[in-house]
Amino acid sequence: MFLKTIAAGFIAVISASFPLQAQEMQMMPAQQQPADEVVATVDGEEIYMSELENAAQTQMLALQMMQIVPQFGQFLQSESGQHTLDEYRRFVLDNVIDEKLLAQKAGREGIEVSEAEIDEHFDRHINNIKTQHGLTEEELASTLQQQGISSLDEYKDIFVEHSNLEEQKLLEEAGIEADGLEEYVHQLRQEAEIEIRL
Repeated sequence: MFLKTIAAGFIAVISASFPLQAQEMQMMPAQQQPADEVVATVDGEEIYMSELENAAQTQMLALQMMQIVPQFGQFLQSESGQHTLDEYRRFVLDNVIDEKLLAQKAGREGIEVSEAEIDEHFDRHINNIKTQHGLTEEELASTLQQQGISSLDEYKDIFVEHSNLEEQKLLEEAGIEADGLEEYVHQLRQEAEIEIRL
């Protein structure tokens, strides 16, 4: 839900910070990779740097940016570049915290998603993919295999893990529409004990 805006946030932060001068493309040195430390806690539940990096996809986005603007790699090694990455990570961390708050609220409310509901969401998701890309069942299976996913069952497990279905059901049952989501999450933040260490 929130993480769909991350790539746009990355581009916005980069656009505001990145000087367009000619420099050689370089990768981020390995020693700059973050350690797996606690970057925040939400009511005692820890968020690790690995979770944050998984959500941020920093390396993937950086590589994509370097394909578009080759000198971007050099920029990342500068003080300004590191500051930009820190801003981006904080932007993503805010989204991860919001997701955590919703997950905790769903847990407290006893929200559960049945197998039938999971199947319905997944079938709709698969049909949307096939329609949008004009794929047959066989072509979809082939595309998944090219991505290292051996079967629809494996893809379904990935879908369930990343779809936040309990949080979606929580919002539906609470009658929270898109225009009221920010206020709802803000209220959860006010009630929670949040420590940010990033």
